[in-house]
Amino acid sequence: MSKVSAAFICRKPVIDHPAVELLNYAFQSFFKMFVRSINIFINRQQMEYYKSQVGTTGMNPAYRYSICLIATFCRKFVDKNHTVYISLIDTFAFKNNIMQATHIEHIGIAVKNLQESIKFYEDVLGLECYNLEEIADQKVRTAFFMVGQTKIELLESTADDGPVAKFIAKRGEGIHHIAYAVKGIEKALAHARAKGVQTIDARPRQGAEGLDIAFLHPKSTFGVLTELCEDKNK
Repeated sequence: MSKVSAAFICRKPVIDHPAVELLNYAFQSFFKMFVRSINIFINRQQMEYYKSQVGTTGMNPAYRYSICLIATFCRKFVDKNHTVYISLIDTFAFKNNIMQATHIEHIGIAVKNLQESIKFYEDVLGLECYNLEEIADQKVRTAFFMVGQTKIELLESTADDGPVAKFIAKRGEGIHHIAYAVKGIEKALAHARAKGVQTIDARPRQGAEGLDIAFLHPKSTFGVLTELCEDKNK
């Protein structure tokens, strides 16, 4: 980029000349007026939501704001089914935010009978079940064990049409999923979509132990149902 063209986008002109300073000021003023006029037509609350979701690492603030502006405009006037603006946010806004799994949060194991399975883990393996929990909306009852820094989560379906019951009917008892702890689950989920990974959850939801969770489809993860989770309290 030449010095002259750079001077038009820099806050402080590269060329110290009154004419260049005037043009730079005029450009910034026009951009601000344009943004203000667009803001009249968009949902301010939605705009703030996008701004909170878009990462800033290595990203020019003006670029970040522009992506949010385009996404919000598309949401209001073009696409009311959440496909265009989700693609915009995923493809552009999160490209500088690489997912980083910090550790294996837990390994999920599908079982037919939770109480019988707990006896094995306690009587044979010498572990202690420290938490029993039912997640009604997922039609599952869980039991947790701690092994070092990793949890074992036993999953028992509470309904014949529950996802765990369907899994057992098709594959039998066994490892159901592997869960990875991430920081910023919304960004991690968007990053996965931007990489072409098929997701089961469009947005994070609440899972056991108060974690925010989202699943990646096994078709995109080499046959392993993969869960992303984040503890917002940490």
